[in-house]
Amino acid sequence: EGKGEVDEINAQHRIFVGGFGQGAIAALHYGLTTERVPAGIIAVGGCLLRSTSCDNVGKIPVLILQDEKGGVVSEAEARSSYLRLT
Repeated sequence: EGKGEVDEINAQHRIFVGGFGQGAIAALHYGLTTERVPAGIIAVGGCLLRSTSCDNVGKIPVLILQDEKGGVVSEAEARSSYLRLT
């Protein structure tokens, strides 16, 4: 009894992962490499690690937002990440 409710709450297709700066880097790495594919990734001011395999590219939506001033990630790193996702 109640198991259906727990399954519904834990439904992976409803969970987005995201973060800012280093948290964005972690969210991208997790979301693109995990077997439990999340509903999507929202990354602000982050980039892909060189070691991120991008297994889930095309399976989930990814939103990466980058400030023109850089911050944690340079424009070149952000552009490189974008190119790996397209």
